[in-house]
Amino acid sequence: MDKVILLGASNRWSIINGILILMVSVMNFILSADDGPLFYYLTLGLMISSALLSAVMILSSVKTSKYAPKVTINDQEIRFKTHFFGKPQQLNWQDINSIGFGPYRITFRMTTGETEVNYATLAKISVEIKESIRQMGALKGIEVTGG
Repeated sequence: MDKVILLGASNRWSIINGILILMVSVMNFILSADDGPLFYYLTLGLMISSALLSAVMILSSVKTSKYAPKVTINDQEIRFKTHFFGKPQQLNWQDINSIGFGPYRITFRMTTGETEVNYATLAKISVEIKESIRQMGALKGIEVTGG
């Protein structure tokens, strides 16, 4: 079974803010049609950008989204997706010799060399990621250093 940990930092408030800004801009667009073309285009731009922000935040906060930055851990592999449009990085547990933790960084010493993964998230999410990797590493007999 896959364990999925989202890297996003409290996306619920971002979603709510984006939707509220979208609602306000739609109201401004409807109520101020006579205020001139500059205000019209500014409001239209605000509507479009808040709609895009809301869509990005929603896609970033769903574990099953292919766009969401996340860490996925299962018995065979560990996958890191650190950016919204970035490709996921996949590492097989059987290829990992040891793991080293640093601040918002994980170094995997592999049979083919060394792979370093840097990520940005909240401190409590970083701790959850490291604990999950440490547990799976212990099950696989992989040396884990740092914290």
